[in-house]
Amino acid sequence: MLAQLTMRSSWSCVESALRRFHSEARDLSPLRSAIIREIRQLSPTVRGLELEVLDLHRSRTFQFVPGQWVDMHIPGVDVVGGFSVTSMPNLLPMLSLSVQASHHPPAKWISQQAQVGDTVQLRVGGSFTLPDPPAPYNIFIAGGVGINPLF
Repeated sequence: MLAQLTMRSSWSCVESALRRFHSEARDLSPLRSAIIREIRQLSPTVRGLELEVLDLHRSRTFQFVPGQWVDMHIPGVDVVGGFSVTSMPNLLPMLSLSVQASHHPPAKWISQQAQVGDTVQLRVGGSFTLPDPPAPYNIFIAGGVGINPLF
């Protein structure tokens, strides 16, 4: 019973997050191809992906700031996944993501099917970033995989 309640509660949180996610601003640049170079099991329910964004030497149109996410378009998955970036912008073309397992199709694909060498399409989105200039003092509170934007 507790597992059912937790799953229902978790799914309603996911649905709420998806509504906010779809209303957020997105980079209007074209989708960029990325290859999964490494997959790590970070915890029993979280996988870390190391992706290489392709062809950045031709154009610097794929840029992000801490707190933004990427929209991930996965071949064969009809739903777009939005995942927080866990690497710093200066590490491009390498990009790290941490993804918690769930029933949401993109997260489920990453948890159960993604393989090193798979290619996905990415686009930057999100406005959950520090103001410029940042405030002199900041307090950050996060839990679970929500710590990603704090990196």
